[in-house]
Amino acid sequence: MSEALEKSRLKWLQFGLLVLLSGLSALLMVDVQGIPEMDQEVGETASRAVVTPIDLNFVDEQATNLARAEAASSVPSVFAYDLTIETAIRDSLNSAFEAGRSALEEAQRIAGNEALSDDALSEAGRGFLENSGVVLEGEVLHALAEEGFTEEVQSFAARLTGKVMWRYVIADASFLPEGRSIVVASLDGDSRLEEQLDDRRSVWTVPQTKRDLRNLGLAMQKDDMAFAEKIELAVAVSVAAVRPNFSRDQAASLERRDAATASVPEVERKIAKGSLLLRSGEKVTPWHVQLGSILRERAEAGAWWKAFLSTFLICLLLVGGVTRFCMVYVKKFSSKRRDLAALSILVLMALGLSRFVMEVCDAASRQDGMPVEYLWFLVPVAGCALLVRVLLNSETALGYSAIVAVLCGMMMGQDVYYTAYFLLTSIVASAVLGLDSDRKAVLKAGLVAGLVGGVFILLVSWVHQSPGAGDAVFGGEGIPWMAAVFSVVGGLLSAFLVLALLPLFEMAGFVTDLQLLELSNLNHPLLSNLLMRAPGSYHHSVMVGTLAEASAKEIGCNPLLCRVAAYFHDIGKAVSPQYFVENQRAGQSPHTRLSPEMSARVIIDHVRNGGEIARRHKLPKPIVDNIYMHHGTGLLYFFYRKALKTDPSVDPEL
Repeated sequence: MSEALEKSRLKWLQFGLLVLLSGLSALLMVDVQGIPEMDQEVGETASRAVVTPIDLNFVDEQATNLARAEAASSVPSVFAYDLTIETAIRDSLNSAFEAGRSALEEAQRIAGNEALSDDALSEAGRGFLENSGVVLEGEVLHALAEEGFTEEVQSFAARLTGKVMWRYVIADASFLPEGRSIVVASLDGDSRLEEQLDDRRSVWTVPQTKRDLRNLGLAMQKDDMAFAEKIELAVAVSVAAVRPNFSRDQAASLERRDAATASVPEVERKIAKGSLLLRSGEKVTPWHVQLGSILRERAEAGAWWKAFLSTFLICLLLVGGVTRFCMVYVKKFSSKRRDLAALSILVLMALGLSRFVMEVCDAASRQDGMPVEYLWFLVPVAGCALLVRVLLNSETALGYSAIVAVLCGMMMGQDVYYTAYFLLTSIVASAVLGLDSDRKAVLKAGLVAGLVGGVFILLVSWVHQSPGAGDAVFGGEGIPWMAAVFSVVGGLLSAFLVLALLPLFEMAGFVTDLQLLELSNLNHPLLSNLLMRAPGSYHHSVMVGTLAEASAKEIGCNPLLCRVAAYFHDIGKAVSPQYFVENQRAGQSPHTRLSPEMSARVIIDHVRNGGEIARRHKLPKPIVDNIYMHHGTGLLYFFYRKALKTDPSVDPEL
């Protein structure tokens, strides 16, 4: 039950630390500078100067709407040209003539040898109209019936229809747009072919088509006078059958206009932080009023508490998510309170340094015209990541780098390039440091990280100089050479930060590789004393250290810690070296003069003596713990068997 309570208590402590870290991070990240008011009307004289405290990016709605309206007006209208209408007219006329002839044949069968009555002819005419879908005058219909709906009239009607219905036939010429080309979508079943039409004279109206049909009929009558009456009937039928095959495709036209409108980007205006929006004594223009409206919107929409709450929740999700992932899937991640507290301090340190650099360097950069964003590369975020790498491990440093890079990128204008820069330099610094964690290696890691960051800055700027790549990055135009220089300086500052803060963390109980490297010096006073008083034990410790280091490399442990722990594990033997076989000469053992119990006590005392010596010399806790635990809880079997010879009932615990 107590173990469950302890786990629950630890979880609540971790959650409380997470909330506290997120809150403090949000305070450092949120810019608390207020938005100035611009409440003057057009034509008034400004009573004071107004400077924007933020980078003002906004959409010019008026310019955007104008550009989109121009784009929509330039889009040609789409007209559908239905190729199936000609076939449909021909098929309906063929069906109508066949129906008319069938009706006449049936009526003649019923009438026998007698002539058909007007009613029979009218009935056949109604069948013709129902199948053709056209409207004919009574006289024309009666003449067709009397003619017998002959195949000659049918053939002439088909020829006349085919001569005009391949054209673009529109109901009314007013449907065509003035002064613009159009797009013709030819429809034939499921196929659709689009082409641009510039010559509007190729589009015929229905009256024009009918008039041309009559002219074609007259020409045919002159060429073939024998069939003049039949051609006249065919012309009447063809004129009645004409209907539009060319009409405005509203859906396609609207879709094209919407696509053209959507393709026009919003017209964005950018005003850099610290820019003078309005001078004192200057006349207020509509442009100033628009800027004032935008600033008021920002002041209302970007209230400090909203920004703080949003940033707090983002930090809570980001830090909590990454930490939870590391706890579950990263074996080397430590969830000890001390380690989590150190990580939290380093997160706050990175954010605090970022805020300090951003605020202090702002005024300096504005005076000489250099973009303030160049100075942001001085922030030694890579140094904080190096501290995590040295204090804990590389896996934890990777998770830390991801968190801090995202948060710093959010602080610096929410620019993904700053996130990428800090993540890259942090990872490079940790990778270059590797297992060689001496002070020269720290300086090398910081310098290499700065150089890699500088190259990254130049490459990004070159990419953005290509056509269509977007706006300039890092707040300036051209090649940001000074930004690359500040990156190198920031890398060196990162190294100095590590060297300056490591002793403080070592005083708090952290064991660093730098500290272990110092302890691995065989000239250490305790090791020198062991060499002088117990040379055999000294040689034994050095050999064990070599073996422990090799074994640790094979199983993925810290080889340096294992080697140093082995060096010091037997320093207690320097108190009474003669009682240990590796220090005895000529086979003379003082244990022959001692009882088994006393010999065992002398042997075991080297553990207690070694621990006390290590504490007096303030050796790191893992070294002290190794001294106390390197013999475990096993029996000293040699002296136990010796004691059994004199007293079979001896207690092995004594």
